[in-house]
Amino acid sequence: MAALTFLLPLIAILVVSMPTQGTAHSLGLTCTSAQQGDVRYNLLLPGVEYCDGHQWRPAGQSPNNPTPSSCNEILLNGDSHGDGFYPLATSDGTHYLAYCDMTCAGGGWTLFATKASTSFQFFRNTFNVDSASATDHDAAGCIPTGEFNEVMFKFRNSDSCCPSIVYNKNLGAASAGKTNLNNALQCGVSSTDQIQDTDGFYRRSPSYNRCVRDPTSNFHSIARLHTYAAGTAGLSEDHSGTDQWIDMWQTPESPPHAYSAHDTPTSRGAKCIAGHCLGAEPIYVMYR
Repeated sequence: MAALTFLLPLIAILVVSMPTQGTAHSLGLTCTSAQQGDVRYNLLLPGVEYCDGHQWRPAGQSPNNPTPSSCNEILLNGDSHGDGFYPLATSDGTHYLAYCDMTCAGGGWTLFATKASTSFQFFRNTFNVDSASATDHDAAGCIPTGEFNEVMFKFRNSDSCCPSIVYNKNLGAASAGKTNLNNALQCGVSSTDQIQDTDGFYRRSPSYNRCVRDPTSNFHSIARLHTYAAGTAGLSEDHSGTDQWIDMWQTPESPPHAYSAHDTPTSRGAKCIAGHCLGAEPIYVMYR
């Protein structure tokens, strides 16, 4: 086997070896029958991958041990190496790279949308594989499968997952609001704005009990939670709400308001988690 080594800073892929029939021009980017047996080191994982003739697979993984569908599956399989990028696959065989949070609240969170700018709205009615790895820019998305239990909203650099908001789709009082939010998360945003009481939330906030889960048991119901229609889709408390849960409006909120902290006036009401508004930090929307 001829050893060839290439460093590709832009895509963070290092090809460490290739078979004699392999060609240097591939540089570890493609995986077809011509590259079968090629091995590369993926700096985003990090870890060694090999080409099985169809796709890049982590070393030790085989076609009989298929690519996981979520970060939680990776965690439960004991294959987590901490926060970072992992290869995933949808039920229809689409392969993509996703950012996984393997530490917050037990880990296993898969990124599916990011709100970086204050005016951006993050729901859409089709799954977008690019949104799963969009850690520093706006990317709308929805959950590619109905097999999820919780969704977490957190800032990129939240220390100890705080501040953060977690929504549980199965627990808390059943309601039309809960059904509507579940549908929106699973690529079914309504064609009209929905304003309904919605149960199933808990938060971690520096302003409440030093980031301990609140409420400590059971769940909180957000009164008049707004789930915006497709095209302007977002999620937020009502203008008359507490300002201490989730406020991801399309525009900043004018006084009066009751946010605990904000870095800029334009972040108030537009990028707020558990009462803390940060225009400088992207909000990750993740599921498990």
